[in-house]
Amino acid sequence: MARVLIIDDDAPIRDVLRQLLSREGYETVEACDGREGLQCSQAASMDVIILDMLLPEQNGLEVIRELRGVEPAVPIIAISGYGHTGPLDVLRVAESFGVQRTLQKPFHLQELLEAVRDLMQGKDEGIHLSSRRLECS
Repeated sequence: MARVLIIDDDAPIRDVLRQLLSREGYETVEACDGREGLQCSQAASMDVIILDMLLPEQNGLEVIRELRGVEPAVPIIAISGYGHTGPLDVLRVAESFGVQRTLQKPFHLQELLEAVRDLMQGKDEGIHLSSRRLECS
């Protein structure tokens, strides 16, 4: 069963993404900060991770670095409403850390869904997955 981890400190965004992915048959796990996201990814295997770059506890770049140490192959979609924060473009830096996709908030939900589908292609091709809500804690 394909599992998507959503790491974002904004509860309404997590809710929207969970609903979208659940309608498409993905199982979702939610985390509200970087530390909790890392714990969730270590507790259960994830097929795709959607990661906000500006998080409390551990920022997205720290999370990516730690994930790559333990789960180097898991696809990551980096999202941020602050693509440019002064001289730092966090989404471009995320790409240099090895994320597969980046999306600038606000993005169209279809864009995110297509990115998840593209990254899942080949893993569970042609299988419609059951949906149920999971939360890590």
